[in-house]
Amino acid sequence: MINLEWLRTFKAVYKHGNYSKAAEELLMSQPAVSNQMGLLEAAVGHQLFIRKSKGVAPTENATFLNNLVVESLSTLEAVEEHYQRAAQKEDKVYTLGIAEGLYKSLPTHKLTEAFQHLSIQFSHTRDSLLKDVVEERIEAAVVEGEVNNLELLSQEVQNIPLVIVGHPRIDTHDFNVHIAAGNLPAAQDWIEQQTWFSHQADNAYLESFWRQCFSQKRPKVFINYLIPNANFMLQEMTQKPGIAVVLLENAKAFLQQHTLKIIWQPESAPERDIHLIAHKKQEPFFRALVDHLVAQAQKTIWRKPGSAAMANLSIESLNTNNMSFRTEHIMSLSGINTSGLSKEELSALFSKYLKHGIHGICFSSYVEGQEPGTIIGAEQIQARIDIIKPYTQWVRTFSCTEGNELIPAIAKENGLKTMVGAWLSDDLELNEQEVTNLIEV
Repeated sequence: MINLEWLRTFKAVYKHGNYSKAAEELLMSQPAVSNQMGLLEAAVGHQLFIRKSKGVAPTENATFLNNLVVESLSTLEAVEEHYQRAAQKEDKVYTLGIAEGLYKSLPTHKLTEAFQHLSIQFSHTRDSLLKDVVEERIEAAVVEGEVNNLELLSQEVQNIPLVIVGHPRIDTHDFNVHIAAGNLPAAQDWIEQQTWFSHQADNAYLESFWRQCFSQKRPKVFINYLIPNANFMLQEMTQKPGIAVVLLENAKAFLQQHTLKIIWQPESAPERDIHLIAHKKQEPFFRALVDHLVAQAQKTIWRKPGSAAMANLSIESLNTNNMSFRTEHIMSLSGINTSGLSKEELSALFSKYLKHGIHGICFSSYVEGQEPGTIIGAEQIQARIDIIKPYTQWVRTFSCTEGNELIPAIAKENGLKTMVGAWLSDDLELNEQEVTNLIEV
């Protein structure tokens, strides 16, 4: 059987007419080339080359063999070269720079799904990340704030609000009363008297929060504990009562486990704009990162005070029997702990947000005694729209059957926009009707 490597060697010898030059091209020794040609001649049963004073000359059998194999060998080598380039591309290790505190705020920990090789490099300062990208020491970086540099590509990938979180045992009753009454000076005084944690030496988040929420440049806050890592700081706060200003996403796991709670997430809370940057030479890598980070970020929905579903004009009229809901979902005024508020305090808080208007409402046209399965008419929908239209601009629906498909048209007649939804279940026939009506709407 003829060995493929013998044919490769034969092709090089035939091309150069010299064993030494063929050996250089193939990164082999001359004796190895000579040995392979001897084995090939034995396999084909003919002499292929005649030695001369300067190299070798092909025989007629060599010319015949070359014509047989040269095209096939060239095709095979082209295929091998293609896969080698692809393998080299896959094997490239990309480096993504990011501040350690941002790593848990973004879905960067899921980038392993998109890239075979990725090196994460932590940096404490935005300037150092920018410098590393400009000087091509790293391929890309995630930073806070917009970047204006002609050498760089930049894309906003997420907006994350700042919130005040604290230990669950902290009594926030007085603070909630101050907020419900709109007494910001008293609320500020309460906050400033608390035990404070921070993970930033410059307290950038704290100062940004104060400027946005209290219109003051510098808070009168003494930092009791400075722990230069957001996650470690939050872990410490689960053991020792205190509060801190953090990115909401950083605290998400602790909030879900109820080891921390949101103290305050005001409607005016500042957001941090997160940007991905890369050198222009790294555009393919940059685009792949953008697609992945944006897609993951869109799975997270930030809710602010004022966006909670309020379907009537008083606390007394908020009756869950008039709403369609799933038992695993808990609805509350986002950003404020209402568990310690009295009925009067809740009414004051409700009236405050209602007075300022609500951007959108999750809308149910059911009245008491009705539930999913009840056929709803246009007259009833109009009556429910009349209640809410002075206070909102949008409604969100949840179904396109049983009369709910009439809501978008009636809302439009009343100057309201609609985010139309369809309720899907295990009933395939009903699902088909929901989707059909959704498309028609």
